[in-house]
Amino acid sequence: MSSTFVPHRNGDTSTKFLIVAPTRAIKKATQRNLVRRRVRHIIKKLEPKWKKGTYSLYLKKNSERVSFKELEEDVKKIFA
Repeated sequence: MSSTFVPHRNGDTSTKFLIVAPTRAIKKATQRNLVRRRVRHIIKKLEPKWKKGTYSLYLKKNSERVSFKELEEDVKKIFA
């Protein structure tokens, strides 16, 4: 997994997330959607900690094979 953060400049006070699960990394759409749903759930649990801006999270190969707990630890490490 990799990530980027872009702060808002125009006075926008919202926090946005972009979760990218490419077909090359995760072949089946059901698996891509499952991983996206899991990541969204983790993000919602951690929501008060986010800075205002746009975050992007790029999922890599075998992300669908990772357990929820491992995925949660990865997301916390990346955005901590």
